This record gives sequence, structure tokens and C-alpha cells, in this order.
Amino acid sequence: MKIILKHSITQLFIIFLSWQSFAHGFLPGEHDFYRPHSIKRVNNIAYCKTDTGNVKLDIAWPIDVDKPTPAIVFIHGGFWMGGSKTQFTNAIEIAAKNGFAAITINYRLSSPFFAFKNLFPAALTDAKCSVRWLRANAHKYNINPHKIGAAGFSAGGNLALMIGNTEGQFEGNGGHQNQSSIVKAIVNMSGPTNMKKGVEIAATQRDFKTRQLLYHTMLRYTGFTVVADKNAASPTPFEKVSPTTYIPFNEFVPPVLSMYGDKDPIAGPIAGELLDESMKRAFATHIVKIYEGAEHAFIFEEQWRDEIMGNLLKFFDRRL
Repeated sequence: MKIILKHSITQLFIIFLSWQSFAHGFLPGEHDFYRPHSIKRVNNIAYCKTDTGNVKLDIAWPIDVDKPTPAIVFIHGGFWMGGSKTQFTNAIEIAAKNGFAAITINYRLSSPFFAFKNLFPAALTDAKCSVRWLRANAHKYNINPHKIGAAGFSAGGNLALMIGNTEGQFEGNGGHQNQSSIVKAIVNMSGPTNMKKGVEIAATQRDFKTRQLLYHTMLRYTGFTVVADKNAASPTPFEKVSPTTYIPFNEFVPPVLSMYGDKDPIAGPIAGELLDESMKRAFATHIVKIYEGAEHAFIFEEQWRDEIMGNLLKFFDRRL
């Protein structure tokens, strides 16, 4: 058991460091979705007050548009333990040049080791606070507060989906409490959707490496080591951090575009299928795109990133 645990910690530490290599990787080219607007950018704006200090974001927005623009919140990945807002530093400028106000946010990170800090729902409350910040500052940045979407990669995709289906929950007290955190549309890139079933499937397929990785990620994100009794009345830690737990069946569910790589062992096509089941039960719109030969962080790879950014912008153009 100790050997497995040590191996899993090493895996997580390597992955934690690897996110830094993607910091400036999202660089789409000038393709058919590119409509050049003049833009302005401001970095390191404090948007949320927490018990460990202010959390910051970067914003870019078009300055040559007469009417208020739709807005996109970009949320970085990193297993809720690593990464930063620089992961989408170029994406927000591309979005702004296409007529969107866009922010990329930091959020509180849990520890890749055993120091249990910033446990769930800290990251989620920060992400929701960023949506409220956008609405509170809509006039300043010429934003239409009724047209806000969320997009995220990996853990950020999970958080974007959680924002979309937890209205009135996990709001925290970071500021702008008089504003709504609801979003109108979501783009999910490689995001985990049903952690409990994901672990069960990894176990049945004897994919013990992925199962251990998911278990120890949950340990650091939620503070719990095991899945509770399936007959328990309250959700297990795995279910609490799963977007599929919160998709309502009699209320508005934001439309979702999901993109996954078919070689992704962490949150591949099965994550999209599990989300699709819940979305169908809610009669909600869910578009799933699977990229052949792509692994978990494929959105940063040159052969796919232009198409992904184009799909993202076109989706928000139609849905916001």
C-alpha cells in the first residue's frame, strides 16, 4: 500500500509541474472565426476575497463595439492543485478580438501533498465569484450581464459545469453577493463529470493506475479517502464534486459543448457519455466532440487548438 501511495504522489507531482508547460500554449491562429476588434487588457485584478487573500483575474475586451458584449470565463486545469490563469492568457485576447469580453481566473488550489488546504468547495466558490464580479462590473467593461458563459479545461471544465448547475449553492462570501452566478452556456474541455462512476469503471477495467490517481486526487481535493456507503442519504465526496449530481430535471440547464480526446485515461469519452446521460434525462442540449488520437491535454497541441478555439467561439456566438 505504501508503494502504491508513493507512486501516486509522484504521478501527481509530475502532473502538477506539467501544467506549467501549458501556461502560454493556447495560441489559435487567425482562421475563419477570427474577426479583429481593437481590444484592451488588464491583468491581476482582485475579484474575490478569501481567508487566504484576494484571488485575481485577467480581462480582455473589445473597445470598438457599440452595444454590450457577451462574456466568457476561462478556468484553467491542473487537478484542482496546479495551473494558473496564464493557461488561457492568449485565449482571452482571441476571444476579445472576436467580440467577447473574456476573463481568465486564478482560484484557490488544494495541495498536491498531504497538507489539506483549500478543500472543496473553495475552488468552486471562487469560480462562481468571478461570474458575479463580471455582472457587478458589466457597465465598466461594456458587458451584457445576461450573456455570460463559462469554459474550462480538465479541473476547469469540471468547475465550469459545476457553476452551470449549482445556482444558489456553494456561493461563498467572496463578494458581490447581490449578483447571480448563473451562466448561459458552457464549454467543457476534458473535464471530469462523474467521479464516482469514473473510479468504478477504472476498477472494472483493471486500470489501477487511473483509479489510484483519481482516489488520491479526491483525497487532496475533498479531504476524504474513501467512497461512503452507497446506501447513505448524503452524497459521497466523489458525488459532491461531480457535475452530474447537480443537473436538475425540471429547471433550466445551460447547453454544453464537450470536447475529449479518445486516448485520455483521466477524463476521456466515458466522461462525455456519463454527462450525456444526465443531460438527456434533463432534456438539455449537450454536444460531444471526440478527437481521435488525442490525450488529456490535447487542447494545447498545435494540430487541434485552432479547431477547438473555433468550436468554442462559434458555440458561444450561437448560445449567448
